[in-house]
Amino acid sequence: MPIDKAAVGLSLLKDAMDAFIDNAMSRVRRSVSLEDHTPEAINYLSTVLGRDLPQPEPGSEPLSGNGDDDEDEDAGAFRQLGGEADAPPLAPPWFLPGAEAVWLRIADTERTLRSLVREVYTSSFGDTAAATIQEKLPERARESLMRALRARPPGSDPLTVVDYLYLGQLPPLLFANDVWQEV
Repeated sequence: MPIDKAAVGLSLLKDAMDAFIDNAMSRVRRSVSLEDHTPEAINYLSTVLGRDLPQPEPGSEPLSGNGDDDEDEDAGAFRQLGGEADAPPLAPPWFLPGAEAVWLRIADTERTLRSLVREVYTSSFGDTAAATIQEKLPERARESLMRALRARPPGSDPLTVVDYLYLGQLPPLLFANDVWQEV
C-alpha cells in the first residue's frame, strides 16, 4: 500500500471502531444510587487531594440555589444518575435489539484482519512468516503469546500463531515498516 493510502486504511478501521463504540454507548444507561456509594473512596480521594470532600447523604435534597419548589420534580436526577429515580433497571447493551448485528460485524472484521495478516506475512516472508510475526511483537506480548501457544495442538500450521493474537495486536502488524506496502 502506498504511503498516501495508509491514512485511508487507518480511517476505515477507525471509523468502524468509532461507530461500534458510539452504538454501544448510546444504549448504555445505568442508574447509580447511594446504595453503591463507598465512603472510603471519598476519604481516599480527600487524602490524595489534600482537601475535604463532601460525603453524599441518603435522602438529602440538592440545593437549587433559588428556593423554587418547581424544581422538586427534577431533584431525583441529582440523587440517581443515568435516569429517573423510578425508572426500571436497564438491560445490558449486549441484550438489546441490534446487538447481535454489531457482534457479527466485529467477528467478521476480526476474521478479515487475521486473514490479511496471514496473507501479507506469507507473501512477504514465506516460511518464516510465523517467526517474523512473533519477532514484531513487543517483549511482554511475545511472552504472553508463548504461554498461550502451549495449548496449540502439536503439528499445527505455524501461522495459527495469528489465531492466538489479541485483536489489538493485528493492526500494528499490518502497519509495520516492511509489510505495510503489501497491505
